[in-house]
Amino acid sequence: MKKNIQNIKIKFNGIFLKNKKNILILLVGILGLFFIFISSDKKSDSEYIKNIDSKSNIDTSTENYVNNLEEKVRLILEKVEGVGEANVMISLNNGIEYVYAGEEKKNSDKTEDIGQNDSIKVKKSDNYEQKLILVDGPNGKRQPLVKTMIEPSIKGVLVVCTGGEDISVQDRVVEALTTVLGISSNKVSIIKLS
Repeated sequence: MKKNIQNIKIKFNGIFLKNKKNILILLVGILGLFFIFISSDKKSDSEYIKNIDSKSNIDTSTENYVNNLEEKVRLILEKVEGVGEANVMISLNNGIEYVYAGEEKKNSDKTEDIGQNDSIKVKKSDNYEQKLILVDGPNGKRQPLVKTMIEPSIKGVLVVCTGGEDISVQDRVVEALTTVLGISSNKVSIIKLS
């Protein structure tokens, strides 16, 4: 058995020590296998971007936005003369939209470099490549840097209040809501609280 192992060592050393090209080829092959193994663990761009804006996260942030806005409006309306106790419901046309920070660079060829320089490729046209800039998130995972948040547009506001039958109260409430929320008066409905 020892003799077989020694024969293998001698043949191995004979092949690779005589020809340095064989060593280089072997190392390149091992390195290639290593890169293939590493790249198979990474998610594709589309999978990653789907995980960024999962529906539950969007629903939660939009719901929180509406709840906070309704509470602020309710508190301020209850201070308006004649309104009394108030309940507010706000409906939206759409949810919160996020614009992510990215970098765009001009390409002379059509190569795909995914994951370099802490960014991922999002969109590629003939001569331009746009990448999202990734930062460490609060949960320790890499996530895109939010550049701006676009607030949703308001579809309508319903106010149910104690003084809702009084025309002068309705006028004050409509004026307050159209000014603060930037909506037209036909999007506001005021009803008397029973």
